[in-house]
Amino acid sequence: MGMCNAHALIGSMEQSNMGIKLTDSSLTEPLGEVKDIPLDFGGYIVSADFYVVVIQDPEDLSLLLGRTFLATVGVIMDCRSRRVLLAYVEKDTF
Repeated sequence: MGMCNAHALIGSMEQSNMGIKLTDSSLTEPLGEVKDIPLDFGGYIVSADFYVVVIQDPEDLSLLLGRTFLATVGVIMDCRSRRVLLAYVEKDTF
């Protein structure tokens, strides 16, 4: 699957019956789930699944990647230097 826009993703969204706890401790139910979305990290394409949720305050928009994705790409976080390393992202891997 090539890179795509948000409108194309909504058409491929599947129902979800899970709840998501947000960082402010509130709970939300996702509109659905989209699977195998290609993400481009400097020429390396990694596939990830996402839950679609309604964001009330567009000024406070953040993308949170789940533990499954973080484990797949081998994330190493360096909080002091504010860097994130994707240790397992190689052209032959995905």
